[in-house]
Amino acid sequence: MVSGVIIRHLVLPGHRDDSIALLHWMKDNLPSGRYLLSLMSQYTPYCPNPDYPELNRRITTYEYNRVIDTALSLGLTQAICSKKQRKGRIYAAL
Repeated sequence: MVSGVIIRHLVLPGHRDDSIALLHWMKDNLPSGRYLLSLMSQYTPYCPNPDYPELNRRITTYEYNRVIDTALSLGLTQAICSKKQRKGRIYAAL
């Protein structure tokens, strides 16, 4: 890709279906080869939020892998994905 945009998407805990719906929308509505997809797993809550208790945790490996698997099955292969590492470690791009 010579020109285009990078679409960065942060996968949130408990919202993998929203991320998957977004990937389907991208596949159906955006021109192929004109964007790079960046799927991020770095969400980290720093303090409890009583208004949104589902966001009081990090995403699971299962949630993140489901989103990545969907992207791959849709052919969205021009992507950068985070690799989840052990707790307390930083995330590294694949």
